[in-house]
Formats: sequence, C-alpha cells, structure tokens
Amino acid sequence: MVYDRGEIDKGVVLSQWMVDEWGDDIRKWLEYWALYPDAYLDAIHDDEEDKNFHLYPYQRVFLRAMARYKTVSITATRGTSKSFSIYLGGFLRCAFNPGLKMCIVADVKQTVITTAKAKFNEIFEHWPLLRFELKTRADDGEQGQKKSNDYYELLFKNGSILTVISKDNSRGLREHSIVYEESAKIDELSHNEILQPMMTIDRREPDGTLNDTAPHGQSVYITTASEKTCFMY
Repeated sequence: MVYDRGEIDKGVVLSQWMVDEWGDDIRKWLEYWALYPDAYLDAIHDDEEDKNFHLYPYQRVFLRAMARYKTVSITATRGTSKSFSIYLGGFLRCAFNPGLKMCIVADVKQTVITTAKAKFNEIFEHWPLLRFELKTRADDGEQGQKKSNDYYELLFKNGSILTVISKDNSRGLREHSIVYEESAKIDELSHNEILQPMMTIDRREPDGTLNDTAPHGQSVYITTASEKTCFMY
C-alpha cells in the first residue's frame, strides 16, 4: 500500500510528514504505552474478530510491573497463564525499548524452547500487528524468528533481541534483562555465577544517552510455589 506522502510501513500510515506533524503526540502515546503496555494491547486488539479473548486484571499487573521495575517476582498457581504473560511482557519491552537484549531462561532446555514456540504463536494470533515488529528477510535481510533445539530467538526491527534458552546454554551471552522461567528450579550457582553476571552493560537509547529511569539490569522471577529449601526462596 502507498500513502499520498509515502509508503505505509507496518500496515499503518506513518510517513515523515506524519512524524513531523504529529511527533509530539506520537511521543506521548509511546511513553504512555511503554508504562501501560496493556493499554497498547487493548488499542491494537480486534475485539470483533477475537471477541472471546481478554486480559485478566492480574495479567495487566504483570505487564506493568515488567515495564517499570528492576526486580519483579511472581509466584502463581498453574493455570494462571504465567508463561504467556511474561513472554508477552518481554516482547513488549523489546518493542518499546530499541536495542534491548533480553533473555528468558529455564532449568530444562526442551521445556522452555517448546513453550516459547507455542506462546509466541498464541500471542501473534491475538495481536497480529505485533508480528510486524520483527525483522523480515525481504525487508531487513534477516529472518525475525530463529528456532532450533537449543534456543528460540526474536530479532526486532528496532535492534532489540529476545532470546529464549536453557540455563545450560546461556554462558557467554550479554543481556540487559533476564527472565527466569520456573525460577524455583534455578540453582544458586547458575543464578549467581552464570546468569546474573551476563548483565554487565546498561542499555543506551538510540542517541547514545543513558535513561536513568529505565529498569537497567532487570531480573524477573516467575514460578509456581515450591519448597522453602530452594535457593530462590
């Protein structure tokens, strides 16, 4: 599609003229949505086509907490869509924060890879526009989704990277944020000596400045309840 002032990108009218004319309003909306990501999801959700789906209040709390705080811990029962919520929250953080490197890790390799494939497919079904945030081989020369038996990776048009991997394959990575899937199963050695040291550099904005209000070195812990003897307790 072509707009009278330029090509339509991501399926919406966003030309240089539009940015110049409405830049301040666009900036305010982006700042708002970055802190209230659930409001952004409401704005892009097709209520007629997907009328039986809606976010629960606690999921909105999860998403807002991930968008704002350096340390987030969630303990919830099975059936509360914990994985869906954190994968969605991680995706939105990468979309709203250019150049962010986020890693989702779990204790068991096959579990986290299988879960990632299923959850992101589900996310794209409910919010098809989110798929346009990823790179495409035709436009960007690189595939936006990379999958293997060892990792699952999403590459964003804004330079962000979301990697889903097991703790055993994470050594050597450099991240700005780490999400611990089923954190109760992560042992002390992996957490203190392998995973947390991966966050050694703060994310900078596209102009090279450091955002002092951003949750640098963010750690998100999500799990079902476990024994008090586990390290994470």
